[in-house]
Amino acid sequence: MNLILTILTKMEKDAFINKILDDFLRNIRLKAIQIKIKPYTTVSLKFLASELRIEENEVKTLLVELILEGKI
Repeated sequence: MNLILTILTKMEKDAFINKILDDFLRNIRLKAIQIKIKPYTTVSLKFLASELRIEENEVKTLLVELILEGKI
């Protein structure tokens, strides 16, 4: 994970990549949530936030998107 964070930090400096980085990270996080919650019937927002290293509000937003799209 540290390697990924290092690479992402360097990528943010590139103007072109910075434009697409947000969408890229969102898509990765959406897929990670789907993988993480698959074996469970319940899961806490705090757990998902700590696993993805993002705020709970962001987890809620991503979960809403997945629910509305029928992916979970």
